[in-house]
Amino acid sequence: MLVSCTVQTWLRCRADAAFDLTFDAQRFPALFRGFGLIPPIDSVSPRGAHLRRIVVRGGGGFDEWVTSAQRPRHGPGWHAYLLHDFQAPLRWLLRGADACWTFAPDGEGCRVSWRYAFAPRSRWTAPLAAALLHAQMRPAMRRCLHAIESELAQSQSF
Repeated sequence: MLVSCTVQTWLRCRADAAFDLTFDAQRFPALFRGFGLIPPIDSVSPRGAHLRRIVVRGGGGFDEWVTSAQRPRHGPGWHAYLLHDFQAPLRWLLRGADACWTFAPDGEGCRVSWRYAFAPRSRWTAPLAAALLHAQMRPAMRRCLHAIESELAQSQSF
């Protein structure tokens, strides 16, 4: 059983500007502020061409393996990744996750969608993982999208 979390929004910016901001290891951590039990991201450290270590407040973290990316030019773009090697307490609930951001030009802006499919560690942890992720991860993702919108509005990325 996978636990899915998806958020979507429309941003008044070019799709490539939204892609660049969400893919930027230096700028993105400040935009993911967490929510409730989901901690904010402190840093993203590259560990090769496709692997990055995500460190969250409190010292935990996980690895992010970028599986594909296409910067939007005249059409849609995306970046997809796998999350694994969670540290406690998420390690007790989750084996991993796959995620994808999509960016599609839409009128005077772009449509952004961000999706996670989390794999619970076992059938016993699945109900708790689902409750936590639906109640805490979705709001964390929405909060991040609002921060992205504010950041892009300040930089006038259109």
